[in-house]
Amino acid sequence: MESPHVGDRTEKDLISAFVNKIDELRPQLVTFNGSGFDLPVVRYRAVVNEVSAPGLSARPYFNRYTEDARDLCDVLASFNAQCRASLDEICRLMGIPGKPDGFCGSDVESYFRDGKIQEISAYCERDVVNTYRVWLRHALFRGRLDRSKHEESELRLSDFLDSRKGSTCINDKAISSHKPIAASTAMCEPSSTVGCIETTGEVPLSGDATNYVDKELDCTLSFNFMPASLVLNQDGSCGLGLNVSAAGTYKRVSGAPSATRDICRS
Repeated sequence: MESPHVGDRTEKDLISAFVNKIDELRPQLVTFNGSGFDLPVVRYRAVVNEVSAPGLSARPYFNRYTEDARDLCDVLASFNAQCRASLDEICRLMGIPGKPDGFCGSDVESYFRDGKIQEISAYCERDVVNTYRVWLRHALFRGRLDRSKHEESELRLSDFLDSRKGSTCINDKAISSHKPIAASTAMCEPSSTVGCIETTGEVPLSGDATNYVDKELDCTLSFNFMPASLVLNQDGSCGLGLNVSAAGTYKRVSGAPSATRDICRS
């Protein structure tokens, strides 16, 4: 998986590479709102840039009554516009981290004008991962995957993302587990050698999310796990001191002891 962008290639080159890959693989396309946005945009821009795209006609990708292009936004709403939910809303309902806080699709134009191409690229990659995970859950619902295959697919995704990003910062057991797990959490600033605290306890995972409460420390930690990172929210002081917080996005650390979750802020 990659998210090439206009900072690397021209728009014509980007579209040509995409449609040529479609022509080569002839895959089923799985999108979220792809029928309403992505595919029409690709088609319009291909016409504008005079790109030949026979692969887009190799299968009926623009026919809503086939499964050649599966738009999860439409499918999950039973093609009823009044029942449609956003990808972010569905992800959060499923316990999957959704879109980054403070960044949504309506911000892309302003980000582009400000030259924040890399941020847009990262945003798109996260959308791809989230769409894939929603599709896995949908396939489980339809009986196309059993639970073991679903969990195997999630683990393969996690391993794949780890292989792309190299050294990471959170080690955890199967993130899709619903069983209670023992957790030992150490929190400190990345380069700090003092001022760390440690709290331990057992928390149940519900999907990819859980809350840890320590009343003695006046601390509630909300964990949202995704394959290669963790979104952590904090309520209370947690013994960290005035105006000090452990909240943030963390990355997976490979090679950490499997019985604990070692969390390091990125």
